[in-house]
Amino acid sequence: MITIAQFKKSYSKAIREGYAAIFAGAGLSKASGFVEWKELLNDLAREINLDVEKESDLVEVAQYYVNEKNSRNEINEKILNRFITESQESENIRILSELPIQIFWTTNYDHLIEDTLKKFGKHVDVKITSESLATNLSGNDTIVYKMHGDYTDPAACVIIKDDYELYNDKRQLFTTKLQGDLVSKTFLFIGFSFEDPNLKYILSRIHVLLGKNRRTHYLFLKRIQEDEYEDRMDDYNYDLNKQELRINDLKRYGIETVLIDSYNQIPTILSEIKRSTKCKNIFISGSAQEYGPAWEKTAPTFIRSLASQLCKENYKIITGHARGIGSYLVSAAIEECQANVGELEKHLMIKAFPYQDRNRSDYEQLKKEI
Repeated sequence: MITIAQFKKSYSKAIREGYAAIFAGAGLSKASGFVEWKELLNDLAREINLDVEKESDLVEVAQYYVNEKNSRNEINEKILNRFITESQESENIRILSELPIQIFWTTNYDHLIEDTLKKFGKHVDVKITSESLATNLSGNDTIVYKMHGDYTDPAACVIIKDDYELYNDKRQLFTTKLQGDLVSKTFLFIGFSFEDPNLKYILSRIHVLLGKNRRTHYLFLKRIQEDEYEDRMDDYNYDLNKQELRINDLKRYGIETVLIDSYNQIPTILSEIKRSTKCKNIFISGSAQEYGPAWEKTAPTFIRSLASQLCKENYKIITGHARGIGSYLVSAAIEECQANVGELEKHLMIKAFPYQDRNRSDYEQLKKEI
């Protein structure tokens, strides 16, 4: 278990260096009006005389329903109709969409993640079927892997026990791809609870695929609150002990738990990570037709020295490439990254001002876009 401060520092670094990823569960979409598993299966469970509040394995409940009805048509219709709904944009998804995170995995059937990413100008490549893994959307900013399918094709959604048992036969490429990302990326699991059956399958997959050769990943989890138990101290002590045991067990999978007092803290934590990430961006620009002899003697050396040091300190320089400044910044960044050209895009972003295009009819709009 790590502190919130330790998590923010570690995950901010992962974002800045390009190896951060998100794994989103049902809880991430619930705040936007979409259902979670218990709500989705509640009515169907009643038809077979079960109570979802008493069941810990809801995948099993879904399978029981299909067994009794000898069809999954009702479940398919439930998925399709419940996810075609008006929803509000989730604050957590909005903040995540603003961050330079390139990889999103989700077990959710809805379109909230990809739709919000697109609202923030991201070019999103959505992977739903095994066949889609073989193609790439040119110029994509972000990839969203929907490992349990999409509500527009409910018959193919992973929801009953049969689907999980046949997963590696029908969706083995997703398993392989997830294995690669779990090795190379640092994941934040968000929107999961221990009552979510998907988490159990995901954790077992991580353990089987990686064993002890794993990266460190993170999970938000609400701390057991004593004031929620009133006079039930025995229940409080029991649940507290069980949570501690679960937290220790998660470490087997390389997952560190970030304990929070309320899930309402998550937007604040994510906002602080966004601020920390952006604080490593430095905008430097300036322009003049002539700077004079004093400038020519001292300024180029100073600018090169400044740019070089900023790169060494892992800052990203954003420049307009204006006259008299931009060329020195660019050349210094290139020199600093000469031994590893792949590092250049981490340290330099050029947003050239379109002064050559001022006669264009759409010049004012062009300035805003750039």
